[in-house]
Amino acid sequence: MSKPAYVDIEVTENAVKVVAERKTETKTDDNGRTRTEFYYGKFQRVIPLRAYPKHSRNSRIL
Repeated sequence: MSKPAYVDIEVTENAVKVVAERKTETKTDDNGRTRTEFYYGKFQRVIPLRAYPKHSRNSRIL
């Protein structure tokens, strides 16, 4: 498995976004013939973060 060529991670107050992309090209010459293979892959996920209530001095834990 090859490593991603591009990775972007964005963190906000509400979520984490991960985007990764890879591109691979293989070229072979055999008996006067050229064979070229291209592989492309993209991965994208947005992971929501749980929102925790902010406690104030007057809030009580029951």
